[in-house]
Amino acid sequence: MAFSNLLGAADPARAAWCHCAAALGNPELSVPRGMPRYAFSDCDPSMGPGLGAPKCEIVGVGGRPTLVQNVESLAHAALIARHGEDWYRSAGRGPTSGTALVTISGAIAIPGVREIDYGTTLGEIVAGAGGATSDIQAVLLGGYFGGWAAVDDLRDLSLDPAMLADRGLSFGCGLIGVLPVERCGVWATSNILDYMAGESARQCGPCIFGLGAIAETTRRVAAGGAAPGDIDNLARWSRQIVGRG
Repeated sequence: MAFSNLLGAADPARAAWCHCAAALGNPELSVPRGMPRYAFSDCDPSMGPGLGAPKCEIVGVGGRPTLVQNVESLAHAALIARHGEDWYRSAGRGPTSGTALVTISGAIAIPGVREIDYGTTLGEIVAGAGGATSDIQAVLLGGYFGGWAAVDDLRDLSLDPAMLADRGLSFGCGLIGVLPVERCGVWATSNILDYMAGESARQCGPCIFGLGAIAETTRRVAAGGAAPGDIDNLARWSRQIVGRG
C-alpha cells in the first residue's frame, strides 16, 4: 500500500518537475521499488554487501553516484524556500521550531500519519486519532531506536526533541506505538528485538551476534524462563552494541 501511495504521489511530482527539468537537461524522474527490508532504508548496506562497501554517493544505484535524502526534509526545504524561514519558525510550541510527521499505531482508533507542531502533547495526538481503544500502560516513542514512556506521562508529554531529550526520551523517527494493558511490555520488546536481529545488515560482529543474543535472551525472560545471568548479560551486551547494532 505504501508503494502504491508513493506512485500516486509521483504523478503530480512529475508535473511539477517539468517546470524546472529543462534547466537540468530533462533528467528522467523514476520511482524504483526496493527490497522490503529495514537495511534497504540505509543507503550503504543496501548498495553493496560486505565490509568496506563503497559509499552510495560514489557507487550507488546502477553503479552511479546516488543522493539519498529524507522526503520530509525536502518538503520542508521547498516550503521554506517558498514562504521564508520566519513562516517555518512560527510553527512549534517549544524550543524546536517547525512541524513534523508522526505515525501513531497500536491501541488507537484511527492509526496513521499526522503532521503536528513540535511540542504538541501526546494526549492531543491520541485524542486526534480517535482516542485509545483500550487502557494504555505505555507508549513507544521514537521508533525501534527510541524507548518506552510510562502511561503517567501520556497527557502532558510534549513531543519536542529538545524537551524529550531532557527526560531521557527520543523523538526519533516520530513513531508513537500505544501499548494496551492487556499486552506484555516484555513480550512486545522481545518482538521488536527479533525483528531488529532479523533485519541486520550483517556488517559487524556486534550487529551479527549481539542483536541475536539479546533477542534470544529477552525471549527467555518474556517467557518466564530466564537463565542465571541473563539480566546481567542483557545489561552488558546493550552497552557494547551502542552505535554499532
